[in-house]
Amino acid sequence: MPLFICSFISISAQEITVKSMTKLENDLAARRNEVLDNNGVPCALIRILVPMVKGMQFTGIKGEAKYLPGEYDVYIPQGSKRIRFRHEKYPAGTIEFSIPIEKLCVYQIILNVPNLSESYDELISIAKEYYNNYPAHTESSYFDAARLAYDKVIEHNDCPQDMRDAIRAERDTMASLRRNTYLIEAAEAKAKQFEKEKGFNSDEVYKYLSGELRFTNRILSSHPEITGVKDIKDNVLARLQNHPKGQNIVETTVTKQRETISGTISFKNKYMAIPFQNMHVFATSSPNIKDGQSRKIANVKADGTYSAVKPDGINPLYIYVTGEKDDAHYVSQGTTSMDIIVK
Repeated sequence: MPLFICSFISISAQEITVKSMTKLENDLAARRNEVLDNNGVPCALIRILVPMVKGMQFTGIKGEAKYLPGEYDVYIPQGSKRIRFRHEKYPAGTIEFSIPIEKLCVYQIILNVPNLSESYDELISIAKEYYNNYPAHTESSYFDAARLAYDKVIEHNDCPQDMRDAIRAERDTMASLRRNTYLIEAAEAKAKQFEKEKGFNSDEVYKYLSGELRFTNRILSSHPEITGVKDIKDNVLARLQNHPKGQNIVETTVTKQRETISGTISFKNKYMAIPFQNMHVFATSSPNIKDGQSRKIANVKADGTYSAVKPDGINPLYIYVTGEKDDAHYVSQGTTSMDIIVK
């Protein structure tokens, strides 16, 4: 995973600056959602990470920027040298690319925003924004930024003592995902290096693709909600099956079917209802929601239903959803259905 630093041109000490730019070798989004430039040539996709800054506008891109919490996705023509942006609170800026922009490739830019991380409330909002959106990401740089955001929260003097364990648990989840996604990226880079040097049928390619497969399985065993890792795994499996040593690879990577739990969310007081699409399902080892180390295991669908894979390493297992303040709900072995009424 090559890392590049972009040069940045602006006019104020209060400028938004670039922390890093990375080419995301395993991200296939630009190929799956192809956008053509004015000449009919496929564009590249740039994911711009900038927590808590809405309303940015970009020029030098194809079409409109798509905003996700903490991220803007923009398409740019092959060979682009720069993009420009504006925001009402900050000076306009230009990001000059120091590497060639190739069609159908995906890049990630992380921006530093001045005077944003002053209070505890701002810091925890940034960290939570990273955490709530991690299932959509597979890049180690994303999880590294999330980990660093949580470090700032924990170090802040106003971080509540009774919340530190739960915050550390979320921070550790981000750190673990950062480590394993980095290993996926490193194995992929090595596989491509040896494929170029010695050919696809070399033992080294098989070795590093097998390692990449192990790392994807490691993540999916605890975080099946990260569907992008499943896409990476399927791609690696297909390549391994085409390798001379990979004829039996499917049999050697079969894992046991993991138990799921599903149900419907409702509210005792309909006037206090939260939009279902803003709710999440959490797993914890304690009936007291504030005491346990919580892990998000699923999003609630717009119709109020949910489905989650029971996580490993949490025993006993309790679950609860966004908005609940009473005890969490015990999930006994064999339980596969549980409706939850938020009081």
